[in-house]
Amino acid sequence: MRIGESIVERMPIIRSIYTTIKQIAQALLDKESSSFREVGLVEYPRQGIWTICFITGKTLGKCKKKQSMKF
Repeated sequence: MRIGESIVERMPIIRSIYTTIKQIAQALLDKESSSFREVGLVEYPRQGIWTICFITGKTLGKCKKKQSMKF
């Protein structure tokens, strides 16, 4: 595994793609992490179109106030 990663580290475009996929996989599959454990839907980018979102934590401060406002 280390030999394969060292080869990938020398390839500029492949390295960035591999690193991104590796970080996403680690975040999603880490059993001890609380990140990305809940899934939700948000109406985005416009009314009537829904997008999947990952809930990563609780909303605090100004964001919480905006969350309760109607647009």
